[in-house]
Amino acid sequence: MTSKESSLKNRETTKELNSRLTKLTVEKNSLIEQSNVLHTNISILKKEIFKLEERLKNLNVNKEFQITEHCYLRYCERVLGINLEDIKKHIEDKAKALSDTLGGTGLYPLKDNFSVLIKDNVAITIK
Repeated sequence: MTSKESSLKNRETTKELNSRLTKLTVEKNSLIEQSNVLHTNISILKKEIFKLEERLKNLNVNKEFQITEHCYLRYCERVLGINLEDIKKHIEDKAKALSDTLGGTGLYPLKDNFSVLIKDNVAITIK
């Protein structure tokens, strides 16, 4: 091989290697950028997870034990054997008659010093 041929071959090899080097460098830089974005997203998610865990801890630790109205009603029905539909019908009959006679809003006497509070034709409470 002549020196001219050798020089030409070296130039082609150098060009090919530089081209590969450039492609690999671009790919590496792209992966580094993607990695940075992923690390940023992971950091954001970690912070959000921490905040949510703290909120959950605070909700559960500081919460006072409660019993819902639904629980009271089911206890009356199932444990005490009280038929709530009969009670509802009884109140409805008395309150509707008072509402129809005396008007759809007011505090109306029932019996034994108890009254029903009616507001816009809705029985609200017994006092």
